[in-house]
Order: sequence, then structure tokens, then C-alpha cells
Amino acid sequence: MSLMTRFARLFRADLNALLDRAEEPETLLRLSLREMEEALEEDRRHSLALARRREALAAALAERGHTVQNLLAETALCLDAGQDGLARGAVKRRLEAERALQALGRQRAALDTEWAEGQARIAENQRRLEAIRQQAEALALLGHTGADDWRGDGPVDDDEVEVALLREKQNRSVS
Repeated sequence: MSLMTRFARLFRADLNALLDRAEEPETLLRLSLREMEEALEEDRRHSLALARRREALAAALAERGHTVQNLLAETALCLDAGQDGLARGAVKRRLEAERALQALGRQRAALDTEWAEGQARIAENQRRLEAIRQQAEALALLGHTGADDWRGDGPVDDDEVEVALLREKQNRSVS
């Protein structure tokens, strides 16, 4: 899913720089999360449709399999009765049913592969979405406590530098 990949790359990049440059970083982040959730929901709907098609194909395969069995029995009955003309018709219908059965089997295999790939993609995108949600929560906490809190109470003045330097010298002399 290209949309999910783009968002994952976006967040792997320098997220702080991106949000600093955005006019409203919280709005951008909420919008991105909403779009990712919508894309994930669309993947789920598609997967559900595939699951329904798989069920329908399974039913068609079972029905076609029964038809082949019935035509085998019909062919045997016709041959036992010495009705070669009727047997030919039953054999022809059976061969057609077997071909249809093989085609349905190929369709089912392709659909199973597509469904399995979709399930893997959904799981991966769900994992990515959760990771980005956690990052968003962390950024939201930063925003609520003040984005500049990481800088401390302001600039360090010269007196603080001198006191810290004296402590360092004292610690070195004791060691």
C-alpha cells in the first residue's frame, strides 16, 4: 500500500524537523493518522470481499466436484446398459465439468494467494499505524508540557557555568 509506505517513511525521517516546519503540526499529524486508518479500513473491507469470494469459489468447487461424480456414475450406468451414444454425451459433459473444476481450482489458488498477501499487508500496516500512534502520543505529551521544556528553564548564565566547573574540579581532585 503506497499510502501507508509514504507515511511510514515520513515518520522515519526527521519527524521533529517536519513538525517544526508545519504550520499546525498537531492537525497535520491527526490528518495523517486518520488517512492511515481509512486506508487500513479499506484494506480490511477488500479482505472481507476476498473472503466472501473464496467461500463462493469453495461452494462452486464442491458443486462441480459432485457433478463430476454424478457424471461418472451416469457414464458407468450407460456403459453397463450398452448405450454407447448416451455414454458419449455423459463423458463429454464430465470432461467439460472437469475442465471447469480445474479452472475454478486455479482461480481459488490465485484468490488464496491474494488474500494471504492482503492479510500480511494489513498486519504490517496495523503495526506501523500503532507505532506512529505511539509517536503521536509522545509528541502530544511534549506539546502539552510545552515544546520548549526540553531546553530547561532558560539559558545558562556565567555564574552557573563557574559553579559547575568548580564542582567538576573538586570531583577530579577527590578521585
